[in-house]
Amino acid sequence: MKIAKTRFIRLVGGIVLAGFVLFACSACSGQKTGSEAELVRYVRAKVLYDEGRFADALQLLAKETFIPSQILRGKAFFFSGDRENAEKQLRAVLKKRPSAVEASLYLARVLREKGEGGAAETIVNQILSDDPQNVRALRLAADLQKDKGPEYSAEALAYLDRAVEASMETAMAILERARHKWLLGKDAEALADLAGAKTLFPPDTPALKVVDNLQATIEELLR
Repeated sequence: MKIAKTRFIRLVGGIVLAGFVLFACSACSGQKTGSEAELVRYVRAKVLYDEGRFADALQLLAKETFIPSQILRGKAFFFSGDRENAEKQLRAVLKKRPSAVEASLYLARVLREKGEGGAAETIVNQILSDDPQNVRALRLAADLQKDKGPEYSAEALAYLDRAVEASMETAMAILERARHKWLLGKDAEALADLAGAKTLFPPDTPALKVVDNLQATIEELLR
């Protein structure tokens, strides 16, 4: 019963997320988005993917032309260990939509695992040229530097420093949102935001004290 409830929650969350994906794709590209049936299949496949049931997700998405579904299919191939089909799928997506950052990021990961670090680095640099604060791209860039050997440790550390800075900006935004929600009387939502912010701040940052103090204040008022 608990598993079924968890899957239902994921499904509802997936529908909301997929609706946002559809809106974003439409707004950015000006193209017609997927049909309702395509959206439903995407949501179902995303639930399977999140559960690690990659083969089931791939089967469900076998004939999809909806771009988010094709990206998800490429990622499922990747985590299934099928690098050849992952690369083929992700390149097909990028041929149709070169601006698909998620597809670019996973293609870079595929190429890294294939030992094609130079090609992977080129893709990552392209992502970062458009979005210098993309934390996942920064982390992958650091890994690619470390792959080159110990003499590239300084470069890897520089990328990780940038990733930490970008994460802290996100954490500060979440912290500010938590404070605003608290002022609006949304205590439970504020506490949830504070918990999220704490996972993003480095352990030695003074901002954690601010988070702890606000969290303690809200919890005291709720007693």
